[in-house]
Amino acid sequence: SSKTELNMVFDFFKKRSEEGLEQLSNLADAASKGQLGKGLIDVASYTEETNAKFAAGLAKSRGRLMQNLELLLTGSSDDLLEDLQDM
Repeated sequence: SSKTELNMVFDFFKKRSEEGLEQLSNLADAASKGQLGKGLIDVASYTEETNAKFAAGLAKSRGRLMQNLELLLTGSSDDLLEDLQDM
C-alpha cells in the first residue's frame, strides 16, 4: 500500500512539473506574439485554479487523517460505522 501511495505522490509531482512547463511554454509563446499581459493573466488564472484544487485536496486528506488518528487513539469505530452507513 505504501509503495502505491509513494507512486501516487511521484505521479502528482510529475504531472505538476509537466503542467508547469506547459504554462511556461504558453507564456513564452504569448510574449513572442507581443501578448505578455494576456499570457501572464492566463498563467495566473491557471495557478489560482490549481492551487485552490490542491488546497481542497489537502483539507480532505487532513480530515481523513484526523478521523483515522481519532479511531486509532480511542479505539472507537462508532463514527466510522456511521460514516460508512451514510455513504
